[in-house]
Amino acid sequence: PALEDHSQPNPSGGAQFPRRMEMLVTIAAAAMIIGKKGVMLKLLQSKSGARISLDQLPMADGRKRVVIEGTVETVGQAHKLVADVVGQCDDAKYEEAARRRAQEEEGKRRAQEEEARKRADAR
Repeated sequence: PALEDHSQPNPSGGAQFPRRMEMLVTIAAAAMIIGKKGVMLKLLQSKSGARISLDQLPMADGRKRVVIEGTVETVGQAHKLVADVVGQCDDAKYEEAARRRAQEEEGKRRAQEEEARKRADAR
């Protein structure tokens, strides 16, 4: 995943210094990071101790930004966990499922329009 590190150098050298890191991931990977009802996101945050958030809307290139915030240690742990989830993501499978849902929705919409036309013609 593309990664932008927005951390600041720690003058005291302590591990508690706040740190922020950003990653760009596909929409399919973002869905996997969040998980059903946010369960995976909560698990990743609990395991790492870092705060993980995702942009609601995708960027122009179709990717979403993941922001990880915490200490140097928790951000590093969260980054590794998120990267593992992203590595398991099958974008092609996700996109095929999304395409199938869109086709089903289009079919339903056309059927409703046809039904409405028939009712209008029967009047």
